[in-house]
Amino acid sequence: MKIHDPFDFTSCAASTSALSEDKGGRQSAEATTPETLVDRAVEGAVVRAVFGHDLERREFLRLVGSGTALALLNSVFPLHAAKALAQEKTGPIEKPDLKVGFIPITCATPIIMAEPMGFYKKHGL
Repeated sequence: MKIHDPFDFTSCAASTSALSEDKGGRQSAEATTPETLVDRAVEGAVVRAVFGHDLERREFLRLVGSGTALALLNSVFPLHAAKALAQEKTGPIEKPDLKVGFIPITCATPIIMAEPMGFYKKHGL
């Protein structure tokens, strides 16, 4: 599975290259361990939330560099804490038997339709 590096100003999320080239001209293989994939996904989500579009992200990274951008994001958002939280192993479902009350209005449709579509069963609820 390939998740692109959000701190690479030469690439975009639609890139299909299996290798990426860093500022030093070295080519590095894409992340392959589960931990690295989770880290890359968290970084990508934060970068997308901050910049929105690849064009804005690439322009910013080109101007300040990837190291400065990473330091800036770390100063306003705890990336290491988010990565640790994302890699935390989940335990069993805390409350598998739920009693859900609702008022039958349009916004309750997901709650109403989850049972016939099997979503509760799929997630052990």
